Amino acid sequence: MLKNKKAFKERKGFTLMEILVTVIIVGVLAAIAYPVFSKSIAKARATEAVNLLEIVKNKQIQNFATTGEYATSLSDLKRLTTGRENLASGVVNDNYYVSLNTEKACASVAYKKSGREIFSFSVGYETPGLGCSGNVCSSFGDIVGTADSVCDVSLPGPGQEEPPTTCTGCPGPQPTCPEGQTGSYTCNMSTCQWEGSCSPISGWCDGMARTCPGPEGKICHELCTGNTWGPCTCEDTTPCTPGSEGQFQDCRGTCKADGSGYECTGDTDTHYCLDANTCLPFDKTCKEGDIQKQTCDDEVTVLCRTFSIRGGWSCEFNTSSCNTSQCPC
Repeated sequence: MLKNKKAFKERKGFTLMEILVTVIIVGVLAAIAYPVFSKSIAKARATEAVNLLEIVKNKQIQNFATTGEYATSLSDLKRLTTGRENLASGVVNDNYYVSLNTEKACASVAYKKSGREIFSFSVGYETPGLGCSGNVCSSFGDIVGTADSVCDVSLPGPGQEEPPTTCTGCPGPQPTCPEGQTGSYTCNMSTCQWEGSCSPISGWCDGMARTCPGPEGKICHELCTGNTWGPCTCEDTTPCTPGSEGQFQDCRGTCKADGSGYECTGDTDTHYCLDANTCLPFDKTCKEGDIQKQTCDDEVTVLCRTFSIRGGWSCEFNTSSCNTSQCPC
C-alpha cells in the first residue's frame, strides 16, 4: 500500500506551459485550415454556378436551333438539374438565382445566402468568356468583365455581324455638301459614322445660266432664280456663214465653223460670256471675295464692301476714307 502511494506521487502531469503551447499550435493550424476550407467551399459553389450557366446556355442554343428564338422564361427550358427547382421564380437548389435576358442574349446566376448575394456570374449565348462579380472571380481564368457588364453588352442578332469594339475611322471619304449648300461633317468615334448636315445658301445662283443637254441642232440652257434652277429650254440654231459676227442671246457671237449657229464670244453693255455657250448678265457676276468701292451721297466718303456667297455684300470700312456714321451699309 505504501509502495503504490509512493509511485503515484512520483508520476508527473502536463505543465501549464505545455498546455498553452499545444493550444497555440492547434489555434494556428485552425486559422490556416479554415480559410483554405472556406475558399474551397466557395470555389465549389462558384463552379456549380458556372456549370448551371453552361446548362442554360446550351439549352438556349438548342432552343434557337429548333424555334429560331431564345426562350424568355426558365420554365421553357424545362428542368436544369436533378435538385430542387422553382423555375417560375428562378430559384435552383435553394441558393442559386437564375435570370434570362433575351434582348441581350445572355443569362445570369447569383448565389445568395440569407438574402445577401455572395457572388454572381453571367454568360452570353453568342460570345465566349464569363462575367463575374464577387471574391471568387480570381479562381477562374476566362473572366471578361463584371457580371452586369457582360450581360449589358448589346449583342447583334443571329446572322448579323458583331459591331466593332474600337473605331479607327469612319468609312469612305468625308461627305461634302452639294452645289449651292454649305455645312460640314465630322466622324463620330463612338458610332464610326459621319455626322453633319448641309443647308442651302440663300440666292447662291440667282440670275445664273448654264447649258444643259438637248437635241442636236438646238442650243439649250437653264436659268436660276434664287436657289432653284429652272427647266432646260432649247432654241433652234440659225444657219450662218462661218466666222461671221452675230448675236448669241444677249452677248456678241461668232458663227461656228460648221455654220450651225453662233458661239458666245464677246461682251455687251449688260452681258458677258462665261463660255462659248453661256451668256450672263453683268449684275450677277459677283464671286467669293470680290471687292467693290462705292462713293457715298456726300461724294467724298468711300464705302468698301466684300462679296460672300453665303452672306452677300458686307461692309468693310477703311478708317482713312470711310465713315460709317455718314454712310451706313
